Amino acid sequence: MTMQTPSNEVTLLKQQLSVMQNENQHLQYQIAQQEQTITQLTRWLTGLQHSINGIQHSFTWRIGEKITHFILALMRRKAGPTAFNQINSFSTSFRYWLNHFRQDNKVQKRTLYTQSWYVSTEYQAWFKRYFELEQSEQLKLLEQVNALENLPDIAIIIHVDMHLTGLSNTLQSIVNQLYGAWRIILLAPVSTKAIIQPFLTENTHCLFVDEIQKSFKLNDLLLELKEPYFIFLNGGDRLPNYALCKIVQAIKHAPEALFWYSDHDHIDNDGNCSTPYFKPDWSPDLFYSNDYIQEAIIFDSYKLKNLKNIESLPQENLSSLIYGLILYFLNTKNDNKPFHIKFILFNKATTTKISQAVAETLLKDYFEKKNKNVNIFALKSNFQPAFRTCYLLPNVLPLVSIIIPIKDKVNLLENLLEGLLKKTNYNNIEIIVIDNQSKELETFNYLNKITKENVFVKCLNYPKPFNYSAINNWGVQQAKGEVIAFLNNDLEVINADWLAELVAHALRPEVGAVGAKLYYANDTVQHAGVHTSYEGIGWHTLKHFSREDAGYYGKLQLIQNYSAVTAACLVMRKTVFQQVQGFDETLKVAFNDVDLCLKLRQLGYYIVWTPFAELYHLESVSRGDDTSMKQHLRLRQELVTMQTRWQFELANDPFYHPHLDTTTETYQLAYPPRNGLV
Repeated sequence: MTMQTPSNEVTLLKQQLSVMQNENQHLQYQIAQQEQTITQLTRWLTGLQHSINGIQHSFTWRIGEKITHFILALMRRKAGPTAFNQINSFSTSFRYWLNHFRQDNKVQKRTLYTQSWYVSTEYQAWFKRYFELEQSEQLKLLEQVNALENLPDIAIIIHVDMHLTGLSNTLQSIVNQLYGAWRIILLAPVSTKAIIQPFLTENTHCLFVDEIQKSFKLNDLLLELKEPYFIFLNGGDRLPNYALCKIVQAIKHAPEALFWYSDHDHIDNDGNCSTPYFKPDWSPDLFYSNDYIQEAIIFDSYKLKNLKNIESLPQENLSSLIYGLILYFLNTKNDNKPFHIKFILFNKATTTKISQAVAETLLKDYFEKKNKNVNIFALKSNFQPAFRTCYLLPNVLPLVSIIIPIKDKVNLLENLLEGLLKKTNYNNIEIIVIDNQSKELETFNYLNKITKENVFVKCLNYPKPFNYSAINNWGVQQAKGEVIAFLNNDLEVINADWLAELVAHALRPEVGAVGAKLYYANDTVQHAGVHTSYEGIGWHTLKHFSREDAGYYGKLQLIQNYSAVTAACLVMRKTVFQQVQGFDETLKVAFNDVDLCLKLRQLGYYIVWTPFAELYHLESVSRGDDTSMKQHLRLRQELVTMQTRWQFELANDPFYHPHLDTTTETYQLAYPPRNGLV
């Protein structure tokens, strides 16, 4: 009998462990693939459900349905199952299964997400169709640029590794530029002095990086910079041939901008472009939450040279340097905003990112210099670095007046008031229930009971016909609070600090209104910010998405700015509400919240949405809004009012990209895009 020595046993165990680790890694990969398939199926189902709901509740459909039922009745026949019934049956079954899947996810603390929001082949075909210019279009674009005065030189700074990975591809993309006033500065390791020589030309200079510290002296770079503007690239990155033309046009269009940034996509293993990131215009709250600008940025070298103490910025990689520079620029006394160039100008080959720890240090330092009293918390996210910025409340909490219009449905109100009085940890509140023509005895009995039992609650009678705007305006006149919270009666509190979160943002002087993350009863998203369009006025972004879904580049997890938020749960300072004369009472039912937010933005206020104030919004998932002819005509009138008043703003939402479809909430590609290169 052969005896194994201890060393042989250890070797065998190591081999078995290695096999098990490989199997585990393979299983994890398969699970990830299945989860992405599930998420994409959920999104497909969401879009289909939205389309069906829109058709089913349209005026034309309702008239057609009544005519069909009338004809079938004359023929003494019953209506059979429709396509809607079949799809709805599948949808219900799938969502039932998905609820169980989500329960498992809660136990395992997983988040649903997909790295590739768009199918790569579709994006590549879309890009080729709309953004690969014909020869005549290239000449026209170049003519437009050459017609500008005082065209600037641009420095292109390329950070390369010791193997010069992808450098030839990067250089070739620069040579292919339609705009020719550029110079290249290579940042290369010292050990590459010999092999870098073939890449050096009259238009290419090299600064060598200390390989031990893996950094370079920023001051040395500034001394080398002769051009007024510059961009950073990593070896392997590429520029579309129109990139420098669009950069020059942007600089001439907004010469006083703090800096300029653009959209970008990524180069996959086959050398094709995929996973584009279509960004919003400057959104400070999104940037504090996540470095959404990344490395697709253009700097003014003269402004940079005027900054002090920038030599201390971390330079562990290009991302850390750029992130630090952005925060330095934001901390200057310059009131100009960054300018967003709404085109894909950078094809990124690398996935190097600033570490969470370094970004957190820089962000905390930024707020300290701003004298902002905040706490920064790192978030676990697939889109790192990610943070929650908590603005601290004053020691003496301001009084919040919570305004709740009702008409009967006392069970909903009872549920909401219980959440406000027993599940909310913000204790300086007054609750103003505005009764608008209730008729049920149960309602009156409950209102009498709750107002007698609780000094925080008072009930006011509003006997006039329903007008959401007028009711709330009247309620604000009765309110004593410094802060106003508008709430629907069909809300249910989830987390205790929801109101503290909203009030903390509402007290910021630059903020006009704040909205919460609302869910349907089935744990899908009802509200996560509103983007506008001329046709639909206000769309709830990523509506019906899973509660666990990270959303488009993590949007469902991050505090950010939108054009509007829903008045179903909206918090703002009373003085700001009065400054814009409150809700427009000609908008009796629809769009009054969008109108309010657009008035706030017109005065320079930001609208903030936070995912850290969570409530259920218990309206039906498939509810139709307007069913009668009278209601339909009223909706049309309010739609025309908004389109006339806010024509430009509705068609040009700064927080929703013109390359995205305005008829859906799911960040789909637009066919065609609303802006072109030429």
